[in-house]
Amino acid sequence: MESRRPLGSISFLLVALLLIPPSLGAGGSGPTAHAPQASSATGNSAGAHAWSPDSGLSSPGAPRDHLVTTQLSPLPGANAGFGTPAWLAFDAADSAFWVAVPPSSLDEIPANDTTRVAASVTVGGDPFGVAVDSATGNVFVTNAGSNTVSEVSPVSATVIGSLWTGDEPKGIAYDSQDSELYVANFYADFVSVYSAGGTSVDLVATIPVGHNPLGVAYDPASGKVFVANSGSMSVSVISPTRNVVVATLPAGAGPYGVAIDNATDNVYVTNEGSYNISVFSASSYATVASIPVVTGNIDLQGLAYDSRTGQMWVGAGGEYLVLVNTSTESVATYLTVDPSGVAYDPSTGLMCVTNTYNTTFECATVLPYGSNSANVTFTETGLPPGTTWEVAVENSAVQTSNTSQLEIAPCPQGPCVSDYYFLIQPAGGLVPTPATVWVNFTYPFKPPPISIGIAAGARLFNVTLQERGLVPGTGWMVDLDGVLLASTGGTLTVERTNGSYPVDFTCPNYIVLSHSSGVYVHGADANGSVNFSLAKWGASFSETGLPSGYAWYVNFTTGPVGFALPSSGPVTYAYANMVAPNGTYNLTVQDAGNLYQTTENRTVEIDSGRVLPVAATQVVFTTVSFSVEFQARGLPANAVWSVALDGTKISSTSPNITFTEPVGNYSYVVTTVAGLAAAPASGWVNFTIGPPPAVPILFSSTERFAVVFHETGLPSGTGWAIAIGSSFESSATSNVSFEELNGSYSYLVFDVPGYTTTYSGQFQVSGSAVRVVVPFLPQTYPVIVVEFGLPNGTQWSITVTNASSGYNRTYSTNGSAILFYLPNGTFDLSVGLPNGYTAVVSPSTFTVAGRVTTVPTVHASRTFAPTGPTPGTRPAGAWPLWLELVVFGGIALLVVAAAFAGRKRRPPTGTTTPPRTEGSARLG
Repeated sequence: MESRRPLGSISFLLVALLLIPPSLGAGGSGPTAHAPQASSATGNSAGAHAWSPDSGLSSPGAPRDHLVTTQLSPLPGANAGFGTPAWLAFDAADSAFWVAVPPSSLDEIPANDTTRVAASVTVGGDPFGVAVDSATGNVFVTNAGSNTVSEVSPVSATVIGSLWTGDEPKGIAYDSQDSELYVANFYADFVSVYSAGGTSVDLVATIPVGHNPLGVAYDPASGKVFVANSGSMSVSVISPTRNVVVATLPAGAGPYGVAIDNATDNVYVTNEGSYNISVFSASSYATVASIPVVTGNIDLQGLAYDSRTGQMWVGAGGEYLVLVNTSTESVATYLTVDPSGVAYDPSTGLMCVTNTYNTTFECATVLPYGSNSANVTFTETGLPPGTTWEVAVENSAVQTSNTSQLEIAPCPQGPCVSDYYFLIQPAGGLVPTPATVWVNFTYPFKPPPISIGIAAGARLFNVTLQERGLVPGTGWMVDLDGVLLASTGGTLTVERTNGSYPVDFTCPNYIVLSHSSGVYVHGADANGSVNFSLAKWGASFSETGLPSGYAWYVNFTTGPVGFALPSSGPVTYAYANMVAPNGTYNLTVQDAGNLYQTTENRTVEIDSGRVLPVAATQVVFTTVSFSVEFQARGLPANAVWSVALDGTKISSTSPNITFTEPVGNYSYVVTTVAGLAAAPASGWVNFTIGPPPAVPILFSSTERFAVVFHETGLPSGTGWAIAIGSSFESSATSNVSFEELNGSYSYLVFDVPGYTTTYSGQFQVSGSAVRVVVPFLPQTYPVIVVEFGLPNGTQWSITVTNASSGYNRTYSTNGSAILFYLPNGTFDLSVGLPNGYTAVVSPSTFTVAGRVTTVPTVHASRTFAPTGPTPGTRPAGAWPLWLELVVFGGIALLVVAAAFAGRKRRPPTGTTTPPRTEGSARLG
């Protein structure tokens, strides 16, 4: 069964009970001074046999004198399971309890008749905290679901006013000295202060406190207001005169309820997340004690001070009402009711609670301190006179007598608040009957005298008790009918006569999950058993220094044998709750990303809910810092330069500037130095993956210098162009000009039809102008001249001229053809032949325009009468002239085509193909 009270849309609420101290109510009686001595004791004052939720004994049940359980009244037609009753307050002037009942009711229950609901007033959504204005008698209730506070008249039982508050108001307290109301706004993280003493209720101030404030209590002695901040593991102390927080006190995990001990002026705070109660001095703020509460199905919530007995009652939700002995600052006992809210009626001594899951209300009274009505008298019969006999009391030492009577006071320091059992020990070989006696001591019952008959012993039988759940070798104990026995093995065997024997098992640091209720010996051996489980206590660790929502964790690395070491796993809030048995542990604390540092290795001791040393539970994370160096290159000596990193600027005349920064990603800017440019001038430095590498900064001059490209070889007026990177310039003169910074550059020369050059190159600017010569050469094309008629091996030549350009060149060969290269233009061709031969050139003038349009041919013939054929006639067997022309013309075209293929012009981005060597081609 869940123990936390469901609160509608709230996923995790830690509310505090509004304690209305008796001195605040009109006509209310003041506290009875009992002057308890505060201490840091954390043990259970009820002793080893006191009942607790995990003791294994039968629960003593609710107080025997508890009044009839009263069903509370949700709105007509509302689902009774919609919500559970929240807090309540006692109205001394009207002698009534006022109870907040979701979904939207405020119930009035008369103190003189707690069996009925006298009135049910409709208020806002999800009512929670209740306070009574002792000056006007009006009742105020916070409506968490409506963000309002309803003001209710107890006379008419109607709502007479409504106040707007912050987001989800929870706790509320009334300051009787200043007639002011203090309202904790759970999701707004502030407390609203309202004046309530006049004819209207007005907002006075809003006071920022910790995260998720819940419980609020006013201390009439110190005049301060205490607020439990459930999300911050702290308690804020407010000065009503200044309306500011004057102190912040450390609490456990999930501080919930707040109450004041009017006798000692100590402040008690329930910590729902760490299963303990923090105690502070209201005047000095010193920590008085931390009271552990047995873990189980509990949620420590509301609490109230009982001025009659000087004790504190704590609603643990789910199952238990916890009684705290304020003299020893320890748990006195547990009662089996189901409380969330607790309030006290000083006039009747009633301690009343709201029961969490059945929407009910009930009250109980307890015996005041100093009463002698709890004594019980034992009378024995059957022992020889003068024989010593013993009675063991569960919460005190064994008491003896050598007479027939023995009077025992089981609660010498205060009231008995439960049933107790007594064990009568065998004496003189005789067995007592009964051997175990249960007595009810709850007020106002007075125990009757008890008679004990003691008779001779009988035959003995073996009683074997077996344990389960302990680590082998662990010592455990059993109280068998008042006799304390111990073992480190799995079983324990003793002898007993016929009879019924109660058993009680204990083991340090273990709780009893289940056990035999007793052992019954009836003419045969008997057995009993017990199942142990490690007693686990809450251990809470809090952190500071991490960004909100940043993950961190706690890992236990060593601890007691037989226990699985816990890990918090990544948590993203300010505290990590662990559960572990008593013992010494080594642990590590780290952030999830290893970007922050703390004392990682710690040793702590868990002692029944206390974690020692306390400092080990408070984790302070600090950011890891790294250094980065900016390195300047190219600066003149003693030049001042600067770098600004994340808003911090450092200047220097040295070439290095160093920054040390915590984890993060930071931008930087390099400031301008006169006449120089920085590269890069800005950027980012990443510190999230460790120390970053050095950042080189290159400075270069901002002065630009002339870069002139000068061409040669082009006709005047010819256009040409140069590109440097994305810059482009052209000219129809012999120069193309740029202006560039110091540095290395590449350039491209654009193609000029009919000319070739080196189309790309590089140059360096180093503080002065640069001149780059670009030579253009005419583009040439292959030309072949073929001769016919000369004997093989005969030397012959041609001369090619162009009058306009002055071109004049002679080529010779002893082959059948001459191959050479010419630029575009029109040329004249003449032939030189050996003596005795004449030539016919066809044609003698030809034009080159990217190709040869007409290929000249040379036909040679002899000029004297040969001994052979008649001059002017073809030799016998010679080809016809037209066939020679066709064959040699085709060969010439093939040669020219092959030459063209070898001299194809390069694109502008390439380099010029070097000219081919001119020469002859032998045909045939």
